[in-house]
Amino acid sequence: MHLQLLADERIVWERLETFREPTGDERRMLLVLKTRLSLLELPQSVDTVAVTLSGIGREIAKQTKLFTDTQQNLNQIGEAIRQLRARYGRDVVGRVMEVDPWSRHPEERAVLVPYDA
Repeated sequence: MHLQLLADERIVWERLETFREPTGDERRMLLVLKTRLSLLELPQSVDTVAVTLSGIGREIAKQTKLFTDTQQNLNQIGEAIRQLRARYGRDVVGRVMEVDPWSRHPEERAVLVPYDA
């Protein structure tokens, strides 16, 4: 949302407002607009308020948390790792563990260890 306040066809104040999350809700946009304008202290009066909205559209999707039931998901991940280990006869899933983070050599800073499920 691009806001401009004009006096005698000259811009007195302007601001580009980016919403934290995409929105197509006019009430939310109007609330942001009212809040910004109510906090202003201008040196002169204005005769025009210009509001330009861009990228307006409906919210297509909202990303949710990756794991909602953490314990159940950890159990499922552990079971999948056990099945992979049984299928391939070796550890195929690992995690990075820091061993010497201040080493001058990057290859000495961390090691890959088997993931214990």
